[in-house]
Amino acid sequence: ATSLSVHKQCVEDGRERLQAQREREREAQSANYGSY
Repeated sequence: ATSLSVHKQCVEDGRERLQAQREREREAQSANYGSY
């Protein structure tokens, strides 16, 4: 049960990290579009 909750926490952390990375990339893309 403990390892399952730890795994779930890792999955949620990874998902948040992935979402933050996508938002960062989206901001970078919009910045690139704005410079044209």
